[in-house]
Amino acid sequence: MTAIEDTVLKLDPEEARRVRQERLERIGRWVLPLAIMVLAIWLWDRICV
Repeated sequence: MTAIEDTVLKLDPEEARRVRQERLERIGRWVLPLAIMVLAIWLWDRICV
């Protein structure tokens, strides 16, 4: 499936909401801990150096 493909999946609103929620969970599972670690390292550097 490509981004320019003519056929579009027909999703009902509930299914679209569930897919969107799952995508946000997958992204958040990695982005949130990474952001916390980067912030912690930056703060550690500001405080200790």
